[in-house]
Amino acid sequence: MHRTSTIAAPRQLPTRPGIVTPGGPSTQQAAGSTYVVLVAGYAGSGKSEFSRRVSEGLSWPLLDKDSISGPLVEGLISRITGDPNDRHSQQYLNLVRPLEYQALLDTTLDNVRAGMSAVVTAPFLLELGNPQWVSSLRNMLKTLDAKLHIVWVDCDEHMMRARITQRGAGRDTWKLANWDEYVATVNPEPFRAAADDVVDNTLEAFTSLEQAASKFIAQVAAPTAAVRAIAW
Repeated sequence: MHRTSTIAAPRQLPTRPGIVTPGGPSTQQAAGSTYVVLVAGYAGSGKSEFSRRVSEGLSWPLLDKDSISGPLVEGLISRITGDPNDRHSQQYLNLVRPLEYQALLDTTLDNVRAGMSAVVTAPFLLELGNPQWVSSLRNMLKTLDAKLHIVWVDCDEHMMRARITQRGAGRDTWKLANWDEYVATVNPEPFRAAADDVVDNTLEAFTSLEQAASKFIAQVAAPTAAVRAIAW
């Protein structure tokens, strides 16, 4: 099934007070050291877990698309199609998806303007498949003295299906009911190419997701902030 959608473009917003996700001590950062770590991947890849570990290890806000706009998306798409779990119809892709990604981007920029680094997670499939979108976001963050670091979390079909089944989220209903059709659209190659780092979370991975997060913190993010000790 061929599906199309529009992409929420990074946009310059009027300066206003930053909105920072609560949940832990913030870390003061020098000018030019603000980071946006964008963690992307297919449903069930493990991107949320990786993001949480990096967020906790650095005491950076975690901005998760489903946490920020999930209830609103369910209410809106329910009004449009009658199905609160619809994440596959053209109505969702064209009318709702751009709004939830715009909300995520706007919240990210609010944090950056307040001088806060952030870990931002969502699938970002359409976005990372569009080099112009990636370039636009990098350039916008650069004007705010911030850096973009894209992480793609790789996973295999069997692991993804197991995780999706285990979490039992309503938004995954269509995927599980039409698994062969869904998995036929899975092609990670363009997203690996767009990423600054690729995390291997497949069955054959040599390291665990916990170890991958610790390595990322040590090699990429830690030089920009004080790391909080986390007992994992």
